[in-house]
Amino acid sequence: MEVAAHDAFMAMYYALEAATDEYTDPGLKTLVEDADPFVWKDRLSADPAVWAEFSKEFSENYEEGGVSPEEARSFCRHWLARQGQKHEFYQAPLVEAFDSVATPQDWEAVLAEL
Repeated sequence: MEVAAHDAFMAMYYALEAATDEYTDPGLKTLVEDADPFVWKDRLSADPAVWAEFSKEFSENYEEGGVSPEEARSFCRHWLARQGQKHEFYQAPLVEAFDSVATPQDWEAVLAEL
């Protein structure tokens, strides 16, 4: 299975949204709200800059066509770590929250449903 940028973004969003049940950090909530792909018809993100940054970095790191589920999960973890470093309003345990629900097995199951 090859994972495209949008599928990785959607799976990451689902993981972060699920993590808000356990992690009540305002930074995590802000990122989930900003990344919400269900606000607009295009299913990208509520804040267009979130999707734009994610997809740009994804395409800079990987050739067109997609990556393995493991590579996509790894990319999301690194992207979340950078968000916590770059944006003070995302200063939250983003990777920890992501890892709490996006185990490798769950990650692949979500990707298979997209």
